[in-house]
Amino acid sequence: MGIWGIRIYSWVLAFALTTSLSLTANGKPAGDSWNVIKQKSGIVVSEQKVEGRSFPIFRGVAIINASIFDILAVVQDTPRNAEWMHNCMESRQLERLNEWDMVLYNRTDAPWPVDDRDAIIKSKFEVFPETREIHVHVESTTHQAQGLIDGVVRMPNLYGHYIFKVLGENVTKVDMKINADPGGWIPKWVASLVSRDIPYKTLVNLRKQVKKTRGAPEYRAFIKKAKVLGTKLGLTGGTQVAQGPVFAK
Repeated sequence: MGIWGIRIYSWVLAFALTTSLSLTANGKPAGDSWNVIKQKSGIVVSEQKVEGRSFPIFRGVAIINASIFDILAVVQDTPRNAEWMHNCMESRQLERLNEWDMVLYNRTDAPWPVDDRDAIIKSKFEVFPETREIHVHVESTTHQAQGLIDGVVRMPNLYGHYIFKVLGENVTKVDMKINADPGGWIPKWVASLVSRDIPYKTLVNLRKQVKKTRGAPEYRAFIKKAKVLGTKLGLTGGTQVAQGPVFAK
């Protein structure tokens, strides 16, 4: 999914179990509190209840002992997302909007008797120098290059973010949050499985993939480009930079 497929998506993407993105009077989070539902191996998965909805918004947070550039190199490698994104069957780029932003297609394998889910996702990349973070905002969209597939449910709505925060030269915090409507019918046992295990397993696999591919020749060009941007925006070193978000062009 390319950097910014973040492909966070394929997992929660297809199964993020919330019922609607339009937060109406009956669709607002019930306060700002998050309930931890799984904590293991330094990974925390939480959920936030939503008024008038059966399923929560959920979030996964992990610390990865690698540079932000090594992690982003893995994330931006769209065709290989299926190697580490739990239940991801397919991930590919449909259109590159600029150097960093793009439109992506993701399909997630669902256990019987549930139909597979897919989604067309538009991702937006931002850098926040003052907090040494890179944010990737994602939302569902449509694209002429990918129509509906028989037997696969197209997710009607999805919104979320993926935040990478530099804690040290080789220490990065990864924070993801997804609010989505998976569409169609999904039994409660699948909902329970997804909200607890998919975010956790995806983050575990991301750690492994980063370790496995660190220093890979095919990622050198991307990392070089990302480091130039990172240096200019204060993601490396201790140089003071201007406040406010910077949009990559």
